[in-house]
Amino acid sequence: MSHILLGRAELGIGGLASAKRSFDEVRKLQSRGRILMVWIWKLPLQLGLAELHLAAGDVKAARTESEIFVSLAHDTAECNWIGLAHYTQARVALAEQDSAMGDIEIQKGLSAIHGREAPLAAWRLHALAAATGRPGDSSMQAQAVVRQLAESLPESDPLRLTFLAARPQVIAVGHGLPSTDRKVRDE
Repeated sequence: MSHILLGRAELGIGGLASAKRSFDEVRKLQSRGRILMVWIWKLPLQLGLAELHLAAGDVKAARTESEIFVSLAHDTAECNWIGLAHYTQARVALAEQDSAMGDIEIQKGLSAIHGREAPLAAWRLHALAAATGRPGDSSMQAQAVVRQLAESLPESDPLRLTFLAARPQVIAVGHGLPSTDRKVRDE
């Protein structure tokens, strides 16, 4: 699990090659044999791999990883992961220049979390919908989720202030829509 967390952190600061190394280490561990509680880390790994390939501009690999992510998420029936999986599929569709499929995936994700407690997925899905110009109040809904997350933290927590000061679309979508000009390079 620590390799996945490290890879996600490295990805978050733009360290694509080091994120890839962390995720590759997990794949090596997978190939060596059975691992206890494998389901706990498979979903974050798939999310990380899909996001890594999107960030690197490898849309084909991102599609492959996001399809695995969707399948695994639906196997769990856990609404937050299902919502995040469809969010990822929407980002892949947008990288493929398929806005109609992006809208469909956003709607699938929103349907999966409707009426349920899934703030991370709700935030990202609404922010992506707003960033892509989808009609409705997605921007306000994304901001409401961010406020809810901020208010769940103590007033003295610096992360609370970060949430309150942030533009939800920027945070939820990451560094904008997927780029095609960055590649994962070995260092």
